[in-house]
Parts: sequence; C-alpha cells; structure tokens
Amino acid sequence: MRKEDKLVSREELYEMVWKTPMVKLAKEFGLSDVALAKTCRRHNVPRPPRGYWTKLDAGKKVERIPLPREKDDMKIRLVYHEHVDTSHSEKPDISHLLVDVMPIIEYERQPENRVEVPEMLESTNRLIRHTRAVLRSGRPDKYNRVSGSPPDCLDISVFKSGIDRACCLMHALVERLKHHRIVIDTSTEYPNRSSMIILDERVDFSLKQRSKQILHVLTPEDEREMKRRSFFEPDKYDYLPRDEMTLKITNVPWRFTGHVIQEYRDTSKLRIEQRLNEFIISAVSVAALMKEDRKLKAKENELRAEERRKSLEQQRKQAIEEARQKQLGEQASAWHQAEKIRQYVAAVREYTPLETDYDIEEWATWALEHADALDPILKGHPWTEEVGIDEWRYRD
Repeated sequence: MRKEDKLVSREELYEMVWKTPMVKLAKEFGLSDVALAKTCRRHNVPRPPRGYWTKLDAGKKVERIPLPREKDDMKIRLVYHEHVDTSHSEKPDISHLLVDVMPIIEYERQPENRVEVPEMLESTNRLIRHTRAVLRSGRPDKYNRVSGSPPDCLDISVFKSGIDRACCLMHALVERLKHHRIVIDTSTEYPNRSSMIILDERVDFSLKQRSKQILHVLTPEDEREMKRRSFFEPDKYDYLPRDEMTLKITNVPWRFTGHVIQEYRDTSKLRIEQRLNEFIISAVSVAALMKEDRKLKAKENELRAEERRKSLEQQRKQAIEEARQKQLGEQASAWHQAEKIRQYVAAVREYTPLETDYDIEEWATWALEHADALDPILKGHPWTEEVGIDEWRYRD
C-alpha cells in the first residue's frame, strides 16, 4: 500500500463525509467527488443530501442519515491520486500499445490509399443493401429520422434524404475494412450494436445525421384533430435535416478517451468522406487500447482480490483474538467459581456440628465434584484450547 493511501472503516468514512463536504474531502485524496460518491454507494455509506451544508452554515437544524449495519465491516481503501496539471502538458505516448495494428495505421496514412466514396450506390454487399432497404421502408421517429438497428443491419439514424449518402459512406468503409480482413458483426448476440471485430475486440460504431429544431406551426390536419379530440396536443417542435453527419466509435475505454478521436463530424472544411482513413486508424487504435484495458482491468481485479483477501485475513485474526479473550474471561470466571465452591464447602465442614442427622460428606463430595467439573485447569492445559469462529465468513 502506498504511503498516501488510507484504509478506513465504514464508520470512519461515514464520519468524514458528514463532517467535510464531498468536493473538499475528495480533493484530499486526489479523487473526484463522483468517485468518492461511488465508493460511498458501494459500501452503503449514506451521504448528506442536497442543501445540507447550506442549512448547516445558516445555523438551521439538520439531521444525519443513520449508518446502516453491515455483516462484513471490511476496510475501505481510499487510493490517493496525485493531481497533475495536464492543461499544458502533452498526452502520454501510446505508440507502444499500437504495435499489432501499426501495419494498418501505416497503410491508411499513405495518400495513395485514400478511401474513395462512390456518389451512387451500386454495392453488392448484402449488409449494405439490406440496411438501405430497411431505412427506405422505415417509419420516421419523433425526430423524423429512420433507423437501421442491428441485428443484420448497420447502426444508422438519418433522415430519408440522407439515406443514399449514409449507405455510400458505409459501403466505402466496409469495403476498406474488408481489405484489412476486419469483419463487421451485427449479430443478435449483441443487439443494437454494429461492431468491427479487430484483434478479437468489438469496436462499436454508429452513423447519425444531425437535425435542426424549429417551432411547430399548426397545420389544418392539427386543427381538425384538435376539434375531433379535446385531449389532442400537437407536437411542439419540428425537426429538419442538417447536411451534417457524425460517424462515432461508441465504446472507447474510459481511461483512453483522450488518446483517440471518437467522433468524426462534417464541418465547413472537411466532410466525413475525406476522413474515413482517419476513422479506420482510430478504430484499430481503439481495439489495441481495448486489449490493453482488458489487461489493466485484470491486474486491478487481482489487486482488489488481494486487498480483499488481506482484509478478510485481518478480520479473521481479529475475530480469533476476540474469541480468545472471551474464552480467557470465561475460564477465569469458571476457576473463580470453582474456588468459591471449594472455600464454601470447607467453611460448611468447619462450622457444621458433628452430631447431625444430615450426611454432610455426601453433599460435600457432590459439591467438590461440581467444582472440579467447572475448574478449567483440571481439564488440561487451558492455553492450548482452540477457539471456534465461523471460518466461512472470512473466505472470499
């Protein structure tokens, strides 16, 4: 564990978040308030509600939400992340992670390998033809777009007027991916996702056309419908197509979001048709980063598992120590009880008259046998007696 990290109990974390605002407390550990809030939710630690600190500063009465009980009060590790100002620094070099896809990247960077997008679609690709048919026959949604949702269809959402251009773009992209032996998957196993299979990783992508929102003007049909149905309300807005599309990679690992371009949009200077090579470079780079992300997640899971194992072992040892202390107290109490009985029997013998109808020795023998049964010393070596705990509770 690093010097700056801190292990706290649920009670300690509870006290911290109710004494210091989350934003300020999170900064002490180099975390965001969102990350600290997730830690609290994960361990069922309630946080002050909205407005709590304002009321407290104003001297108003506020109440704490009680800390719920948990069976396993495991230690919580708050990992300190040193803040580094990256506003003027360059991003870390990730070229060493792209070795497996570098041949594709180098190919796509060559000017002579620029992807050519046809003006008219004459594709023989079954996926492209099926997607175009689905879009043409589709019913527009509330935003006036038609969508081609997997399976067996590419993830496209455009206006009717943008269908031909969208399909031409996808045709050019699919053909170039086929050149690199990259498969497009729209199977039912992963619904509503168009994926490129690169390095055995699924890189999801979509193509959407942007819209322009304008206030809806009542039509004669709206007026007739309002007269016919008193509860009818016409749409508040209409949506018109923009000649702008966005080609997007939708599942970039969060830790690498700043290292690759996720979205390629039409601009006044560049159209998506001119940037398909860049998109392919981004896609294969994302696949390589996904593979690295998978390795990093595996290491993080191993560290978490090791931390949990250590925490459980610490709790097990603590439970054994508490059980031994309890056992020691019980043994001492039993020994004192046995000694008191023996002293009492001796006193009874001393002060009982010799001439009595009651057989005092029979009683004394019974009482002393009971004392011997209580005495832990006569049972053996009490310091070697094992204590019993619920071992299953401390297994991962």
